[in-house]
Amino acid sequence: MIEARLRDVAIELLAGGRAAEAVEYASQAVARNVLDEGNHELLVRCLAAAGDEAGAARQVAVGEDVLRRELGTEPSPALRAAARAGGVTSRPPATARPEVETLLEAGRAAVAAGAVEAGLACLYEAASQAAETAQHGRALVVLGGVLVHGLRGRDGEGSIVLHEAIHAARAAGDRDSLATACRELGFVDVQAGRRMTAARWLEMAAELAETDEARAAVLGVQGMDASDRADYREALRLLRRSSELAARCGDARQEAWSLSILARAHLLRDERSQAADALGRSLELVGQQRWLAFLPWPQSLQAELDLRGGDCDGADELIGRAWTLSCQVGDPCWEGMAARVLGLLCAHRGDGVAATEWLDEAYRRCSAVSDRYQWVRAYVLDAAVTVASTGRGPHDWWRR
Repeated sequence: MIEARLRDVAIELLAGGRAAEAVEYASQAVARNVLDEGNHELLVRCLAAAGDEAGAARQVAVGEDVLRRELGTEPSPALRAAARAGGVTSRPPATARPEVETLLEAGRAAVAAGAVEAGLACLYEAASQAAETAQHGRALVVLGGVLVHGLRGRDGEGSIVLHEAIHAARAAGDRDSLATACRELGFVDVQAGRRMTAARWLEMAAELAETDEARAAVLGVQGMDASDRADYREALRLLRRSSELAARCGDARQEAWSLSILARAHLLRDERSQAADALGRSLELVGQQRWLAFLPWPQSLQAELDLRGGDCDGADELIGRAWTLSCQVGDPCWEGMAARVLGLLCAHRGDGVAATEWLDEAYRRCSAVSDRYQWVRAYVLDAAVTVASTGRGPHDWWRR
């Protein structure tokens, strides 16, 4: 809890242009948990933004050596990239404001089409053009959301942008952007396993949310957090309400997302029929939206559900598609989930060598970035331990 709060204060100071003060808090976060690459990345960003280029370079070297020596892992590119980053995105105000909406639309369209870097360039320019206007908070929220969801390994940068969005939205009285920024920061902390700060951000977002669309999004992340904590009763309540609100306001992607997390909770409780019902609807909506970047997640859950039901051939065919697509998308979470099911399939068929290879690959993939989703990492480890100790997958173990 203390570590998470130190990170929050450092990011808030950095976003507010007080990088030198942020260094102190980021340094304490590193001292408390030297094995977290994200803490090193944050300190490097603070040092770079404070103008201490030599200090930032030294901290990169320290972080790399610690991770190699203690964990036997290579740091992600985000650590070195942080040394080249200025701490804030705000730039002197430009004179042309009508371009902002066009740039935001172009940026989001490019990201949706898979041209993430080109989209980011548009969104950074939109944020710059919107500086010191009422649009600034909204532009920063869109940029921060893409950094968090569109690119793995960029949550640190995204968090700083979202803190900037909070400053800008408060100044402009933009309640909607403020709610979205709080929700996105809550999502980042849920994925990282920082429960206390996640709850605080999500409570703020819930208080600010004024529409069904905004409430559905907040409830979805709160349900995800409850499910990650194994508070399944609360998770089911939150996720059902989220999917209902999303359906009511016509937000098909939010409904599909919430239903997939709802299905995961049922799957973890081995409530297969209810999981199948939620997954069926989620996959239907994902297909209607042609949401290929998200598709491997519900596909992996459906393949595991098929495997538990004894349909190995169906699971094999589906997980093969999920694995191929997750690699094309390049999302470490999706790759880890798909490789995990491939490992369980091998274990179920009695091929322990292949099972171990796939589960090792799953762990490597889902741990490849500093801002990894800790629940997926734990889920992969759980399967690996079960297979290593019993020779069977969790579904076989539960059935016995």
